[in-house]
Amino acid sequence: MSDQAFEIICPSCKQALPANALACPTCTKGATPRATATRTAVVELPSPPAPRVESAKTMSLKDYHRRVKSNHRRLAGPADEGVVRRGDSAARTAAYMIAVLVVVFGLLLGASAALGWP
Repeated sequence: MSDQAFEIICPSCKQALPANALACPTCTKGATPRATATRTAVVELPSPPAPRVESAKTMSLKDYHRRVKSNHRRLAGPADEGVVRRGDSAARTAAYMIAVLVVVFGLLLGASAALGWP
């Protein structure tokens, strides 16, 4: 028995492992270590060069906005073609119509309260 508070037992051979062992010494006698395994090649992948990005402080405002817009398109993806975009005049008209309807509703509510309608 070892001087450890607990023992790690190999599930294959059911023997206690030494405290500094990475694997069971009795089960791995025939196995080759990973570093010296046959038919294993270490391949170092070339790292891509870092993209050259100029500082936002030195960019013109137009170039900066182009970069932000292209980055947003790249991250968010292309716009959904099924969505129909309204122009500025249509959006402004919709906002005015909502405001007009709220005012008309308020006038009708005030008239009903003034005339004593339920």
